[in-house]
Amino acid sequence: MRQELADKICGYKFAQPGMVLQHDEVDWCTLLTDPPPAVIEFVETFNGVYDNIEEPFKIMDASGDGNISRTEMLSFARRIGIGDEPPRTIREPENWDRKAWLTEVFRYLDPDGGGEVSMEEWMVLGEIFEAQQVAVRELLEFLQLRFGTQDNAWQYISGLKTLADLDGEKVVQSQGNNWGKSTTRRPSTHAEEMRKKRNTVIQQSGQEIEITYEEFEESMLRLNFIGELKVLFSTIDTSGDGNIAESEWMEAVESILGATSIKTGDS
Repeated sequence: MRQELADKICGYKFAQPGMVLQHDEVDWCTLLTDPPPAVIEFVETFNGVYDNIEEPFKIMDASGDGNISRTEMLSFARRIGIGDEPPRTIREPENWDRKAWLTEVFRYLDPDGGGEVSMEEWMVLGEIFEAQQVAVRELLEFLQLRFGTQDNAWQYISGLKTLADLDGEKVVQSQGNNWGKSTTRRPSTHAEEMRKKRNTVIQQSGQEIEITYEEFEESMLRLNFIGELKVLFSTIDTSGDGNIAESEWMEAVESILGATSIKTGDS
């Protein structure tokens, strides 16, 4: 029964009783193992800074021969913003060792131990880079669907408006979602109102509002958003100061969804 359904719905084929499938009768695929954390963190430093994965390679290829040696990576990674201080993407900055971290990345890119990384080998990082870009796009699209425009989304993320301000009577219970739940107004908490007052004063003074990771995480969890929040936060935090300023947020929005999405919701 299961084989019949798999054949009709998905097009899967099965060997008949007593027969053995040959190698060329199978569509093969290769699944990559998860890259080491150091590699993920390394690629995250490029998001929001470079348009493509080739740019940092060319910057570090000091000799211009199309290859990067371990010495070049250790020396010229400074050119792409990896200096003596832990990059913004490091999960445990207190335990970060620059040389060991870069060496782990280099060994991942040089699996045959040849001592150099070619552009072709470097492009393995492209899939990670693109996946992180997709993750940010999905976050922004989620917020656009939820709030209508990115301007409204920032009003919420920054604490200038609460969910009650933006949704009114449409707000559902905090443990629910917008599907199959009766509408229940959830009043703003005292903490939300205090943050709203504080950031309104900051905005009125002409200063740029910045949000911490903790504030970002709390806001997203309240929306029942599931995702790699630390990765998303560090990708948008292009300054690497541990905060997301309004200019950084809108820059990410414009580069990924287009300027019209900020006010109109078009993407």
